[in-house]
Amino acid sequence: MRKRLSCMILTLVLIFSLIPSATAASDESTAAAETLYELGLFKGTGTNPDGTPIFDLDKTPTRNQAIIMLVRLLGKEEEAKAGTWDIPFTDVSDAMRPYIGYAYTNGLTNGYTAATYCGTSPIRANQYITFVLRALGYESGKDFEVPSAWTLSDELGITAGQYHTGINSFCRGDVAVISNAALSAFIKGTSQTLKDRLFAEGVIRAWHEVDALGNLYLKTSLHANPKKGYSLLIKRYQRSGCFDHDSQGRIWSNSIQYEYTSALSYMGDGGDIVQTELYVFDAADTAQKFFAEWREASSEKDALDAVSQHLIAKFVLNDTIILQQTTEQFDVTDFLITYDEAAQEETYMARISAPIAKEGMYGLVYQGKSGAQNASLSYIGRIDDHLGYTREINHFGTSGSSGIFYVSHCTHSQVDQDTFLCKAAFSSGFSYQFPTR
Repeated sequence: MRKRLSCMILTLVLIFSLIPSATAASDESTAAAETLYELGLFKGTGTNPDGTPIFDLDKTPTRNQAIIMLVRLLGKEEEAKAGTWDIPFTDVSDAMRPYIGYAYTNGLTNGYTAATYCGTSPIRANQYITFVLRALGYESGKDFEVPSAWTLSDELGITAGQYHTGINSFCRGDVAVISNAALSAFIKGTSQTLKDRLFAEGVIRAWHEVDALGNLYLKTSLHANPKKGYSLLIKRYQRSGCFDHDSQGRIWSNSIQYEYTSALSYMGDGGDIVQTELYVFDAADTAQKFFAEWREASSEKDALDAVSQHLIAKFVLNDTIILQQTTEQFDVTDFLITYDEAAQEETYMARISAPIAKEGMYGLVYQGKSGAQNASLSYIGRIDDHLGYTREINHFGTSGSSGIFYVSHCTHSQVDQDTFLCKAAFSSGFSYQFPTR
């Protein structure tokens, strides 16, 4: 009875607090929640009909909910669920045992008493801050005192005085703000931030993957918010020391990933990729702005600095992608471009002599009179009995110019854990005169 009474008293103290939350559902807490959600470290309580997450930032979290959010922040949810945990608390449900077991075993929580966790009671600011400080390597009773945990979090820049005595109400918005700020805090005694550690441990990660149809993707653990647009920029380093950039971002079932399409085929034999950098931005037009800034500033660094405020994550992969041209032969038998002046778009339609394969990706390459291949080799999709592609007007050639179009076909396979093979074939050329418009 005494154990139950202590939990009830804790609940009542917090329920009847009339002082508002330090954060509530402010712009700051919404931005923090969205950032954490995109990194895969924060989940909503559900989804809206349009697929956007419901964060319920005004709601008061319980101690159970707070410890779940902490374990997710640390990227340890799967480890927690997979473990077998011995805990002294008698009031923990089977569903909560993995989370509380992980947190207790790793010194993140001590419970409310020696035998109770009081998981259904609301959590207070100093308690959640204590969880976060312990996760950063700080010891309660030595580096800080639990009742005034905000003193140390203020010093570390995780909080800014908003949780001092007098702020009793604490909501999910506060959890989001503290958690997001903690990502930039250094692990005690190191020069590594919590976010750095999550990247190093592979909690936030990217990896190459080939599907059953021979298509190559660079997938990420990031989550897309349907109400936002995203942009991906990729930089590929060749064994020769050359590099190139591309942007072919896709969102599949809320996952953010890069699709190689046919982008590797124009590099040719010997142009093996030995390192790949992937930049993920939270604005749909960022990659275009990067290229525009680069043309203006003539400096890749300056161009990246100009769009850095939209950067969510940067990944560096040392996988090798071997490029190999095949002996596959096919011709372009028909080629047509139609124009939509109102939309300022042009659509390319090509027919080839070989059956259009289900496997791999097709691309379109243009070679102008200068003899230099257009670096904007573009994905061209299967449409009934032909291949089709739509881009902005004058993407390949201007009114009245002439050149040669080629169709490429790429298929990919995985050789071993960190080596992939791209086989590319090219059609014969098709001479084309752009109409005078």
